[in-house]
Amino acid sequence: MRSLKPPIFVFLTVFTIGLGPMQASAIRVIGNGGGTTEMQALSVFGILPTVIKICALESNPCNLAGKSVEFLQTQMSSFDSLTPLKLDFRMSAEIYTYDAKGRVLTLNPTALEQLRERIHHIVLDAFSGAMNFQPQISSEIATRLFDDRQWEFRSMFTSAGTLVWLKGPQVAALVHIDNNGSLEDLTPSMVSGLECGNSPKDLRLFDLARGIESTLEGKMHWVCSGQSMQAKFTAIYDRTGWRFYFFSVSAS
Repeated sequence: MRSLKPPIFVFLTVFTIGLGPMQASAIRVIGNGGGTTEMQALSVFGILPTVIKICALESNPCNLAGKSVEFLQTQMSSFDSLTPLKLDFRMSAEIYTYDAKGRVLTLNPTALEQLRERIHHIVLDAFSGAMNFQPQISSEIATRLFDDRQWEFRSMFTSAGTLVWLKGPQVAALVHIDNNGSLEDLTPSMVSGLECGNSPKDLRLFDLARGIESTLEGKMHWVCSGQSMQAKFTAIYDRTGWRFYFFSVSAS
């Protein structure tokens, strides 16, 4: 349980294009919660298990400490098979409470309204408490994803599964979630085609759109050796996996 703290005003944005089957059976919403802040909390709660699973990948796209990745892998390995984690909204003296017996996580709507600029942090803290995450791991994830003016979570459905673009101040990852729920970090294979020997910086994807069947189209920005670059790209899925094709590459 956490007590109220003074608000820190940071503007955060979530971009969501569908959530898909990634955690549909692992979470539930009960009780009331029709206000704006409750809906924002619900949105974060809905995608958070997928975000944590991405951070737990061996490729470490969230740039966490090695022990943090190992811990998340252990904690999240059985998440989908557990009794669904439920979310409720009720008045209380705390920002959030957790009933371990019923696996019910309850958020205080008044606290959410007072700290509305930190809703993402509050939901992450509450989820972390319910999952017995170590405090420093929750802090690491918040720093790498939320401590900026905005963060992005975009999901796009294809016949081969779901593509997720996750972006934060220290995170830039494109991940494929197949129809069985397995995750693959596509970022290394994607950036290998940029021919940037010292690894690209400030990687950003935008204007993302699903093409015909298993294809993704969009634009990309990155910095290579201090030079800002941009390109259009198409990603195509075949039997060997995802392939990336870049065109209209230019300095920006």
